[in-house]
Formats: sequence, C-alpha cells, structure tokens
Amino acid sequence: MAQIRTAVKGQENTRNELSIEDDVLVESNNGSNITISLQDIFAIKTSDNAFVVNYASYPTATETAEPTDKSLRPKTVTRALNVKLYLPLEGVDEPAAAGYLSPGDFFDELQKRLQIKPLASNTKIHAILNPVSGLRQSLENWKNIIAPMLNLSGIADDSVVLHTTKGVTDGNRLAKDLALNVLAKSENPIILLCIGGDGTLHEVINGLSQASVKTKVQLVVIPTGSGNAFANALGITDPADAVLRLLRGNQQPLRTIRVSIGKCPVPYDSQDWHNHVEFDRVDHDPRIMVVFSFGFHTQIVSKSNYLRPFMGNSRFSLVAGFLLWWMPQYGGRLVLDEGAQEYNAEQQNWRTANDKTHIDGQYTYFLGSKMPELEPGFRIAPFASTSDEHVDLVLLRNGTSDELKSILYKAFAKGSHVNEPKLEYWKAKGFLLRVQDAAEVCLDGEIHKVPKGGVVRLQVVQPSTEGEIAIDVFM
Repeated sequence: MAQIRTAVKGQENTRNELSIEDDVLVESNNGSNITISLQDIFAIKTSDNAFVVNYASYPTATETAEPTDKSLRPKTVTRALNVKLYLPLEGVDEPAAAGYLSPGDFFDELQKRLQIKPLASNTKIHAILNPVSGLRQSLENWKNIIAPMLNLSGIADDSVVLHTTKGVTDGNRLAKDLALNVLAKSENPIILLCIGGDGTLHEVINGLSQASVKTKVQLVVIPTGSGNAFANALGITDPADAVLRLLRGNQQPLRTIRVSIGKCPVPYDSQDWHNHVEFDRVDHDPRIMVVFSFGFHTQIVSKSNYLRPFMGNSRFSLVAGFLLWWMPQYGGRLVLDEGAQEYNAEQQNWRTANDKTHIDGQYTYFLGSKMPELEPGFRIAPFASTSDEHVDLVLLRNGTSDELKSILYKAFAKGSHVNEPKLEYWKAKGFLLRVQDAAEVCLDGEIHKVPKGGVVRLQVVQPSTEGEIAIDVFM
C-alpha cells in the first residue's frame, strides 16, 4: 500500500511529519521517529483545529528492564493508554505534488485503515467484575483503562452496566441472572465482559450454562487475576489488549467441557466396566474451559493450597519439587470415545481410532485441556483449541522423575515435549477415567474428590444441540 503523509504541529509546538507505512503510523521530527502500530490505535477524534489519536501500547524495548532471574517464563508486560495531539500548521500549504495530504484527509485515511469495527448502536454491554481477583486491581483497571477505552470508542455510558461480585460464587449468580432476565429477553445484541481471573470466568460460564437458555452471547475475557490461563491461550495479555480485541470484532466459538462424577459397581479389572457407570444425580454438571488433571498436576494445586497463607506463587515450585523427588504413580483406566486421534511425533501426523480406545496403567502425568498454554510459555497442550470439538490429553505412564522433568521443561520450549518417546498425546470428544484408589482431580483449579473405583466423565459440549447458551469469545 502506498505511503501517505501530512505535516502537522506536534505537542511540543514543532513541525512534525506524519506518514502511514504499511501498518504503522510514523511521527518524524528533526530526524527522530516515533512509531505506533495501527493495531494499537482504538480511537481518533478530529475537529477543524485538532486531531487526537488514542492508543494502547506496550513499553518500548528501552523501557522494559531485562529479567534478573533465569526463569523459563517470559516477562509479563502490559499495555498503557497513550494519547497524541496534533494541530494544523498555520499558514502552511504543502504542495500536493510532494505527496502530502491535508491533515483532515490524512486522518480520514488513517481511520479507514484501522481494524476497528463499530458496534451496532443498540448494543448493550454488561460487565461482571471481581474486585478481589488477583492483586485486587480489577476496579482500578475498570476506571483507568476499560471504561475510558469504551467511552473514547464512542460507546455511551448508558449502554454499559457494571455488576460487581460480592463474594465467592457470586459471579455464577450474576451470570445466571443475566442469562435469564437479560439475554433471554433482549432483542438487542449483548456483549458480556468478564473481568477477573480463571476462577471468575469459571463461575460466569457455569452460571450461563445453568440458566439452560438457548440463545447466544458475545464474551470478552479481561484478565485481572493471578491465573489467566484462558486469556493467555487467546493471546490476551492485559485489560487494554482485551478491549482492543472487542473493538476489532474478531470472534470464535467457545466450547466448554461437561464434567460428571460417578461410581461403577463392577470390579476394577472388569473389561466392560465403562458400560456400568452410574453417575451422581446433581442439578447441573459443572463446565470447565481450561484444565482437567489427575495425579501430579492435581497434587501440585491441592498441596499448594495448604501453603497459601504462608507463601506466594513459589509454593507451587516447592510442591512440584517434592513430588518429583517422591514420584508417586496414580492407577487409572481410561476409555476414549470413538474417533479419538493420537499424535504420531515421528511422522508428525494423526492416527484416528475407529473404536473406543482403552489406555490403562500407572499414570505419572495426566492432563486434559482445551488451552495450548496454562501459563505464559508453558505450552503443555500445543495442539489444543478453545473452539474445536476435542479435549487434548497429555499422558505419561510409568515415567521416571527425569522423564517428567524433561517433559515439563520442553513444554516451555515451544511445546517440543510432544516429541518425547514415552509421551502420549490424544484428542478426544470425550472420555471416561476410572481411578484405582481414592483420588483427587482438578477442575479448572478446583479440587474434587473421587472415591476408590470412582469414575469421571468429560465431554465437549455442543451448545446448538444441547439447549445451552452458545458463546462466541472475542479473540
């Protein structure tokens, strides 16, 4: 695309040249350049005597300090709101032959090149905010970043309703109430903002599901928690980034996983045990979006909870180190639904099983997810997708401490652990897991107990055929 340019007066009362080069706005002044990605610009305000560019950008390389530790985790950086003010140059008429546009025409062209998709004028936005999530900065983020970005983007204050959670599980109540009393009755487009961490998102998704309303909602996941695995899987780094994605308008379906727990009256070693499962009668089976685990990962989460009053996130590493030294194995019998796919690392392709697949043994590592990453850089399920109809399974049976360490280390190396010879990687629409001994399982960070010989079933939900709210998430 051809370069266009104009000349304006900058905030320092100097002559600045502005140009659009590819997808970047360049401000030049006496040989020095400032660049702004067009993807960072969310609002342009123009008048006869002023031009204002609002954008949300990451710190420059010189502003970002080098990490002082040797952690495999990438350094976390967040966007900040910025503004540029430009004025027309008085008494200056740049020759058209030199390729200059008038400032007005230039900013009109800049507006056209932005990837912003205006919301329908009758769109209503409801935000569910957890004020105690993470570092308790959700309200601060709302006041200083989220609400200003919405307002500057032309979304009227009376089109936005903020709902604040009052305690544990309140996100569930608020979401269910919105589904029954707003989503089910509104003829206008509804966008739901979930402001918090994975725990808040878990409550909101389950509240929507419990309403059993067959409708659709557009969801924006705004990460402000200590755990933001879902947002991270979508590449959303911070609240401003989430709002930018809302304004760009790109969406994909969100598939959740239904979890059922039950018992099996036949002996553990029975060959057809999976045909005799009796599931617990509950009002509503929980839905998860991030992770199911059994064994090693579950025990890290479970045992770390005891250390929460005394330690920060370092407690997870402490517990992991102890488990790697102790190396317990966890007996289980796994049955994958028909059509499961196994990854062949040597040929880098997938083999589809026509019948149910049985995988029994002593599990060193057992994790199911629809997220490629559970934390920044940790690509434990690199082929997973939030929108497909599968849950990805990462399995290690009869592994040693060194083998598990290698897998976990290589998960930080762009997910190269999938090439480890003993690792088993599957995609399945659903599965049954029967535990040999009384055990704990992790459902999106929540610990649930399963009795000896008990069974857990996971199935990817198909909202269009199961009478549930269909969720499209901004990405």
